[in-house]
Amino acid sequence: MPTSRISKRLRNLSFLLFFSALQIPAFANTSAMRKSFQWTFDGIPQRIEVDLNSAAYLHYRSKPRTWSYGAYITETPIFPVIMEVGNLLQSAASNVVDTEWDRVRYVLSFVQNIRYTDDVGGEYPRFPIETLIDGTGDCEDTAILLAAILDSWGLDCVLLSPAGHMALGLAVNGMEGTSYSLNGKKYYYVETSGRNWNIGEIPPKYAGQMKVITLPTSGSPRRTVEYVAPKNVNRNKLQFAVYRSTQHSGGAEGRVAYQYKVLLEGNEKLMNQVQEVRYQRQHVNFAEYREGNWIVKTNPGNQFEATWTAWRNAGIAVQVQFKNGQVSELMIREAAIEAAR
Repeated sequence: MPTSRISKRLRNLSFLLFFSALQIPAFANTSAMRKSFQWTFDGIPQRIEVDLNSAAYLHYRSKPRTWSYGAYITETPIFPVIMEVGNLLQSAASNVVDTEWDRVRYVLSFVQNIRYTDDVGGEYPRFPIETLIDGTGDCEDTAILLAAILDSWGLDCVLLSPAGHMALGLAVNGMEGTSYSLNGKKYYYVETSGRNWNIGEIPPKYAGQMKVITLPTSGSPRRTVEYVAPKNVNRNKLQFAVYRSTQHSGGAEGRVAYQYKVLLEGNEKLMNQVQEVRYQRQHVNFAEYREGNWIVKTNPGNQFEATWTAWRNAGIAVQVQFKNGQVSELMIREAAIEAAR
């Protein structure tokens, strides 16, 4: 027997052995179970509650695993889980934003908030309801979940797979960023297993050769999302402003030192929800900003302002602690700081 067939059969056998030993949550009955999700979108805390059918969970949990990822997008008609979850998220997003582009960003922030964990006992994909009820997943699980939701909205997407990783590709008109072409259409990279990655941004370690994996559709045409540029200031959202000015030049190389300032913007109601803001930077000249240290600002009167001097740019990790106990994390990237004035 050819080696390839032996490998394939062994891989299928390993799936069967693994799933026979899976720990399946115990349900008192096959009624709905409620899952609560909390995260932040554009600096504003979000919360939704999703009723998920435990019988549907057991149904999908018992299905055989395959490396044909389209199987995880296609639902069994009697258990239309993603259609219901997709409708709920679309309704929740519509209460916060106005455009389809921003609704996609909203659901992306929801998926990125799901805790990343490696598979135990061997690599295997999860169905979307498993990722939702388990509350965890790895890269292909969150990519599959987002693809299933966006597909239920009628949007055109694919899976993108650099070596050892998986993400989503979304068809978008009118934007710039990292994209991969298929049949004359650009699909922009969407990172689902790390927080605060924007559409079109790719972690540097995954840049390069990319496998594009198409997904099945119901046969109806899939829409391309229209890009909407962010507004400069929206007082109805919390957002950070970064300023940079030349302080002095010096040193043997004639380097220029810059004075940086970052502060939080928003209306009074939103600002009053914030307990404190923490900042962390690297590659700067002051011990308080070295890696591993957080600078804590608690004064809303000066917009939780932080200032420092540095010879060069570095990303700023930010944590916003809200008075209700929620925490929002984001990264202000070097490109945005370089453009600051």
